[in-house]
Amino acid sequence: MLFRSDDGERRLTNLIHLAELLQQEVGTASPEALLRALASARAEGRSGEASQLRLESDRNLVQIVTVHRAKGLEYGVVFCPFLFDGRPVPASSGPMRAWHRQDGKLVLDYRLASAKDKGISARLQQERDAEDLRLIYVALTRAIYRCHLVVGSYAMMSFGHPSYSESTRSLLNWMVAGAGIAPDAWREQKRSPAEVDACWRELVKHSVMDGQAVTLLEDLPDGSGAPLVSDEGQGSVPRALKPPQLPSGWRMGSFSALVSGAEHEGAAVDHDARALTPEALVADEMDVTDGADAVGVEVAPPADDDILKFPRGPVAGDCLHAVFERIDFTDAASWDAAIEHALQRHPQTGLSAAERQRLPAMLRRMLREVLSTPLRESDTGECIRLNGIAPPQRIVELGFHLPVLHLDASRLNAWLASHGYPVPRLGFGDLAGYLKGYIDLVFEHGGRYWVLDWKSNHLGEQPTDYGPAALEAAMQAHGYHLQHLLYSVALHRHLGRSLPGYDYERHFGGVLYLFVRGVRPDWRLAEGQQAGVFHHRVAEQTLAELDAMLSAPVQEVLG
Repeated sequence: MLFRSDDGERRLTNLIHLAELLQQEVGTASPEALLRALASARAEGRSGEASQLRLESDRNLVQIVTVHRAKGLEYGVVFCPFLFDGRPVPASSGPMRAWHRQDGKLVLDYRLASAKDKGISARLQQERDAEDLRLIYVALTRAIYRCHLVVGSYAMMSFGHPSYSESTRSLLNWMVAGAGIAPDAWREQKRSPAEVDACWRELVKHSVMDGQAVTLLEDLPDGSGAPLVSDEGQGSVPRALKPPQLPSGWRMGSFSALVSGAEHEGAAVDHDARALTPEALVADEMDVTDGADAVGVEVAPPADDDILKFPRGPVAGDCLHAVFERIDFTDAASWDAAIEHALQRHPQTGLSAAERQRLPAMLRRMLREVLSTPLRESDTGECIRLNGIAPPQRIVELGFHLPVLHLDASRLNAWLASHGYPVPRLGFGDLAGYLKGYIDLVFEHGGRYWVLDWKSNHLGEQPTDYGPAALEAAMQAHGYHLQHLLYSVALHRHLGRSLPGYDYERHFGGVLYLFVRGVRPDWRLAEGQQAGVFHHRVAEQTLAELDAMLSAPVQEVLG
């Protein structure tokens, strides 16, 4: 009955496909169970590879299948273009060699000595040859009407000269030219291409049935093929249909992906390695001052062990981060091992031997200065210094995945601008999925929890180059304001789920961005400001708005 309609074949294909899906899900259950399963699948809108729409028929399509998969099947016309290959299959390089004894029993051989046993190697080669011959037989017997087979010899360059040895030793050539020769002995034969060609021609000559030749030997076609003529008539040009507009699926995003507009970001670790915009490059290199003079500091050229002389760029940033990740802030004895490890994992190239020798000293001095610098005053008036933060008080590289129901660039741009967070204009595609990231450091001090991010940007060589105006320029150019807001949301959610009695005003200290090349105890600016330290604590209501924006469904965002 289905075939009587114009789309009968389409309907029958869908019906058979649906029956297969139900059978896979509930097996031989009762009709009632099948109906419930069907209703549930329709209501939930399930999708997947198994439920993709099938073609009505593949009888008019070119099918590319492996010889293994073709076993037991038949095709009208078959092309076997690669059976002529005579390249030997390499033996397994794993610790185990599997082979069969003369009595047919399988041996799993883990002995190291078996790899050098010529008898076992010969046995393995025989079994590989037998398997290849079985596959050749399968390939040659799949066609109903015609089989196109590429045969003959080919040349390989050997020591600057063409050689036909590999091709003449192929098992396909053995089948026509190896009479009386075992496959393993065939590999030792030195037949010329002319001899192999003569055997093929002799085979074709005697391939006759009822007085008619059933095999034809022709040269491979040379030159370009003739263009296909469409059914619409001579001269018409086929045109592809426009692809359908498919909604984007759930995907993984990150701060770097949002700022760069990338569709996907494999690694969410920032480490100052993102490709810089022209504005960001200017912010990195320009001499920005905040209008205040350094207090009691005489500007002098950097010493040989000053971190200002450390190389710049993404690799240098990764190296500095690696040092901070592995050390115990309270134990200087752990620093040398961390420095050595970081320099080995992230080698600084293009330096002289003398410059490379100074790198460990630069990193040791940087650690002493950064960790002893007073960053902020706590509620009790005590200064926060990282050299007083013990390992139990901190988490390194805290990873997070923030569920995002719908986030679009235009809405986020408008929100950031309205709340006074200037960043480069975002142009990422709509995101539904997760925002992934890693916070360099989360630490606790005096009952408050802080987000800290290490920044290796080189902003200059004077204290004022790391003053508030210069840091704000770098924060804006690189989009770091968006980064610290996302980090704040992540820590806020984490503390809300893990800290009993969590209260934002009482427990959340804020974010600290340390531009480590300018963080040192004696680099203080007017009014006691510390160079190289950016601090911000977003208002609780503002953070709640951003949190809600990330969690809002599409209908709420659009409505």
